[in-house]
Formats: sequence, structure tokens, C-alpha cells
Amino acid sequence: MMVIYIFLVTANSEDERNKSDIMLNSLPITRRDIVLAKYVTVPVYILIGFTALSILAAVFKLPFIPLTPRFPNGMDILVTILVVGLYANFYLPFYFRYGVAALRFFQIIFFLAFFFIPSTLYEYAINNPDNPVVRFVRQLFAEQPSAVQTTVIIGLILIISLISYYISLRIYRAKEF
Repeated sequence: MMVIYIFLVTANSEDERNKSDIMLNSLPITRRDIVLAKYVTVPVYILIGFTALSILAAVFKLPFIPLTPRFPNGMDILVTILVVGLYANFYLPFYFRYGVAALRFFQIIFFLAFFFIPSTLYEYAINNPDNPVVRFVRQLFAEQPSAVQTTVIIGLILIISLISYYISLRIYRAKEF
């Protein structure tokens, strides 16, 4: 997840440093395409990250290397899509509104929130199994096959992505360059 986070933040920093917005807006492409491109790169970054991780795991499985890493499994991919998807969907509207320079401080907060809140919520769920919300979520997911759980999670990410995209688009269309 860290590699994917670095891809996203670095690409946006480079775009701002090179004043890519000015150049892109002078080309015959719409602002909608520019915003959409930022959102489309997130799954590409996830794919690149998992490909690199798989290649690295395969290299470390060679007999002369004493490490025993494991290949990423389906749950790793699902959790990464969930966490990185949520992070990108909250980060990108702020990026389009304020730019990278103004977000430097908030990037730390975003990063810490999206990587520590899930573990805190998990701890809370384990320590408070009788909480009505925890019980509801457990029953909701415990009674469903994993394919349904995966579909629900990806569906929620897609809905949040659409909302985030339209917010970003509205912000970017109103921006003056």
C-alpha cells in the first residue's frame, strides 16, 4: 500500500511542480478527461504495485536467497483496493481544490488516518463484540459468501469513487488557470 500511496502523491507533486495543469488545459482535451485520468491512474498504480510485489516475492523465493516471502493473496488485494481507493477518493478532491503544496501537512494526516483507523476499528470490534453496530456488521457479513462480501466492498468503493469524481470535476471546472 505504501508504494501505491507514493505513486499517487509523487505523480501529483510532479504535475504541480511542472505546472501540468496549464499545459493540459491548453490542449484540446476537456477538464473532465483530466480529472478522469487522475482517477483511472489509481487502479493502474494498484496493478503496478502488486505486479512489482509479486515479482519481488518470486525473486526472493529463489533457492539461494534465505528469505521466505509470500505472494499477495486475494484478501491482500481486496484490502489494498479498499484502503487505497478510500484514500484516493478523499485525497483527490482536496488535491484539485488546494493543490499539493497546501496539502503537505494534510497528507500526513490522511496517510495516518487511512492506515491506522482500520486497525483501530478492528481492535474496537474485537474488544466490543456486543456493540449493536459491531453485531450488525458481523451478522451482515457473516451470513454472506465471500463473493458477495467482495462485490459489496468493491461496489461501495465505486459509489464513493463516483461521488468523489463529481466533486473533483466540479472543483476543477471552476478553477482558473
